[in-house]
Amino acid sequence: MQDERKPLILKSPKADIKIHSDYLEITLDGLHYVVGYSHISEIYLNKNIAITLSDLLKIALKKPISLINHYGYVVAEIRIPHARRS
Repeated sequence: MQDERKPLILKSPKADIKIHSDYLEITLDGLHYVVGYSHISEIYLNKNIAITLSDLLKIALKKPISLINHYGYVVAEIRIPHARRS
């Protein structure tokens, strides 16, 4: 079976992210999304999204994170070697 994981890209700095052990809750423009880590290959976040360093590290333990600017270019990467990836 082909790997169904896809990158999660959040370009809007207005996105609100809540971290859970198995999934992310994302609220954007009044819409509510729930995305399981098992469906994500990598996460791209707008560098202006309001998220704490602690939350970034919690996510980075599960999936690699790239911070992007408003044009979509990667400006930073957060990768934790030897982290357990689900």
